[in-house]
Amino acid sequence: MVTDINDNPPQFGGFGGFFTARISEDAAVGDTLNVQFGITDADEGINAAIHFSFLNGNERGHFRIDEATGVITVMQPLDYESQVSYLLVTAATDGGVPTALQTTSQVFLQVRQARLRWEGRRLACIQALTWPLAAGNLTLA
Repeated sequence: MVTDINDNPPQFGGFGGFFTARISEDAAVGDTLNVQFGITDADEGINAAIHFSFLNGNERGHFRIDEATGVITVMQPLDYESQVSYLLVTAATDGGVPTALQTTSQVFLQVRQARLRWEGRRLACIQALTWPLAAGNLTLA
């Protein structure tokens, strides 16, 4: 009987294991990022079973990576004014016995600023614009 030896590390797709994604700062906790790792491992059986983790870039716990699928989920509210991007270093580790093999990737995540919400602010904004002007001298298009 021939058994597979763990001689192949997991391989990320993409551009050399570098991925980019964008997310709005008003993304809800529980939303997921659209990152397709395209991971493969040429080994068989347990040697090809892949587990995902973060190595760096998630120190404040804004994200979670599913160990089995690699899906990245928002775990805390994002704030564009505090941080406009994240560089998440991820690892894919196979189930190799006796020694597991690991490959890393980078996910550059750009946070987009949410559109300003005018509810409750419109009147204050108009008052601020018209205050020094005489009534009737301002036309809003």
